[in-house]
Amino acid sequence: MKRARAPIHAALGMIIAASPGCSLESGGSADFESLADPGRDRGPLHTTREDAGLVPDTGSPDSAASDEGTDTGAGDTSASDTASADTGVIDTGTADTGTPDTGSADTGVSDTGSTDTGSDTGTTGLLTGTGMQPSYSIFPVNLTAEGTLDWAHWGRGSATAFDHKATGGTAITSGTPSAAPNWYGGYSESFSWSDGTPLTTMPATSTGIFFDTAGKNIVFTSAADNASTRTLKVYLAWNAGSTSTMGTITAHLSDSSAADWMGNIPPPGAAGGGNVPAIYTFTYRTASKPATVNITVKQTGGTFLSLLSATLK
Repeated sequence: MKRARAPIHAALGMIIAASPGCSLESGGSADFESLADPGRDRGPLHTTREDAGLVPDTGSPDSAASDEGTDTGAGDTSASDTASADTGVIDTGTADTGTPDTGSADTGVSDTGSTDTGSDTGTTGLLTGTGMQPSYSIFPVNLTAEGTLDWAHWGRGSATAFDHKATGGTAITSGTPSAAPNWYGGYSESFSWSDGTPLTTMPATSTGIFFDTAGKNIVFTSAADNASTRTLKVYLAWNAGSTSTMGTITAHLSDSSAADWMGNIPPPGAAGGGNVPAIYTFTYRTASKPATVNITVKQTGGTFLSLLSATLK
C-alpha cells in the first residue's frame, strides 16, 4: 500500500515546500500522510480561517452598520421625525402670529382715519334763533363772563372802535358796514369786561354804533364748525316810537347746511319807545369746517337802529 502512495507523498511534499512557513523533516512521510488524511489532527493552516470561522462570524454582515442602522440610525431619530413639520414654521409661523392678525386690517387707517375724525364734513347743520326784549335790570352785561369763547363791543369812544376778547382769536369779527355808521355814547344799556383788547378792562360803557337811514346794514361773522354747537348773543337797541318793524336780523351758515333764520326788529311782544334793548340768540352748528355764521343787521325804517355787543360760548 505504501509503495502505491509514494507519488502522492512526493506531490504533497512539493506543495508544502512551496507554501510559506512550511518545512520538510527527515523521514517526513508521516507528516505527509497526516496532511493528506482528513481524519488526522490538523495544524494551523486548517484552524486559522475555516474551522474558527473568524471572517464569516465577525465580518461586516454580522456587525456592519446595516444590522444596527435601522434600529438606531437616521430612520428613527432623523430630521423627518423632529423636523419643521412638527415644530417648524407651519406651527408657529405667520399663520398664527403674523401680520394678518395684528396688521393694518385691525389698526390701520380705515379704523382711525379721516372718516372718523376728519375735519372736512359732518352730517347736517343746525341753526335756530330767538328774539326778546330784556329788562334794563340785566345791565351792565359782563362780556367776559358770558363770552367764554369770544365777545365783541362796537363803538367805545368812536364809530370805528372795536374791542374784543384778547384770547378769543377774533372768532367774532368787527364786520363790514354798507355805509359809515354813527356813534352814540348815552345808551341805557351798558357793558363791562376784564380780558379785552385793545382796552383790557372796562367797568361799564354805554356806547355803540347806529344807522339812521333805511337800507343801511352791517354784516359780521362768528366762527363755526361741525364738532360743537355754539351760542351767539347779539345785543341791539332801537328807537321807533312804536312797535312797528324798523329792521331785520338774518343768520346764514356759510356752508348752507341749514336754512337761514330771519327775525324782525323789534322782536315780537316788544313795547314801543325810545332806546329799547333787544337780544337775539342763535344756536348753530355747521356740517363742515372751517365755517362761519354770518349775521346781517339791516335798518328798514324808523329813526335809528344800533349794534352794541355780542358774546359767543
